[in-house]
Amino acid sequence: LEQLRADAQTALGRGKQALERGEYDLAIAELTIAHNHVRWAPAGFEWDGLDSEVASLLEQARSTRREASAQAVEAARKEAYQALQDEAKAERDRRQAVVANLLDQAIDAFEKADYDECMDLCDEVLRRDPRNEKAQEMRESAFRAGRQQVRQDYVLAKREQFTRWREELAAMRVPWTDIVTLPDEEFWSDIT
Repeated sequence: LEQLRADAQTALGRGKQALERGEYDLAIAELTIAHNHVRWAPAGFEWDGLDSEVASLLEQARSTRREASAQAVEAARKEAYQALQDEAKAERDRRQAVVANLLDQAIDAFEKADYDECMDLCDEVLRRDPRNEKAQEMRESAFRAGRQQVRQDYVLAKREQFTRWREELAAMRVPWTDIVTLPDEEFWSDIT
């Protein structure tokens, strides 16, 4: 019986040490061994409080393991959530960089008076970010500037055409005749 008590105390000591180190599975295993020694001892064996200490430490180890497990799950969940947030932020930053690059190219095209290219780039920005006010305003400005340029080019082309028409009309007003040659002196003397 004393051997049983000694085995139970040894298992209890190892369980306490494992519990202090945070090795809850080992602590539960050692405390379960101690609890089994107490439980399977002959009836009426006096444990001097060892049985209640083993039972309370075993329950404490189990509840601490549940808490640690729950904390580990929560920490893993938070870590996964943070990783998703970081990934989403990186994706937003990448999209913003692409949009900023497209807007920069659109500004260059506008400055070069390539209004069609500017509108195409703004359309691409609006496909990626439909609420981008800068792209909307730049597209509208490029559209208006392109219309104005077309009007100016059209007016210049028509002015040139009308100037050519005026020259043709003026040329038509000038009578064209064959070269006039005056008769020689003999002819004049004969007829006079």
